[in-house]
Amino acid sequence: MSYSVICPSCHEKNSGNFLVCQKCQTSLLGIPREEFPPSSLNLTTQKTDTLQKEADLLAKISWAKLFRLFVTSFGVACVIGLIVAYIGSMGLDWNSRIQFSNGFFYASVVVAAIGYYNYRNEQKIQHEINMLYSQTTGSMDISERRKLWSTDEKNSYKAFFYLILVSAYLFGFAIIIWNIF
Repeated sequence: MSYSVICPSCHEKNSGNFLVCQKCQTSLLGIPREEFPPSSLNLTTQKTDTLQKEADLLAKISWAKLFRLFVTSFGVACVIGLIVAYIGSMGLDWNSRIQFSNGFFYASVVVAAIGYYNYRNEQKIQHEINMLYSQTTGSMDISERRKLWSTDEKNSYKAFFYLILVSAYLFGFAIIIWNIF
């Protein structure tokens, strides 16, 4: 069993034996310590029901985000497809299904290449960071910096998946144009 203390300035949780806050260096003298974990740790049926409801809500949100991802990537693929079709018909005088199908195929390859290039660049930047000491003494501590880096990495994965999905839709459009029109 240990004790903790909450900083009155920044609300950071500190170990009970600290005299100053780890984050903002505010004095913690005279601030009451709390027992951690609390000795009365009774999980009632109501709390477990609340946790189950929160888990169900997270599952619904995840499905909603996934659905939104597929719908928006389909919309972006349609817009890119319209641009390719317009450029092909007006600027390049395409008049056969083979030319349009090839145009959509090349557009899908370009979008996939952009996604891959963006992903590899993000990975390269994150793994080749050589920071000076003066660059690390800012207002962020190492845990905050790691959270920021992990968020950036997660966003690069999302962008890569999004562009690959757009590319797959464009490739599907190319196959449909080739087979139907």
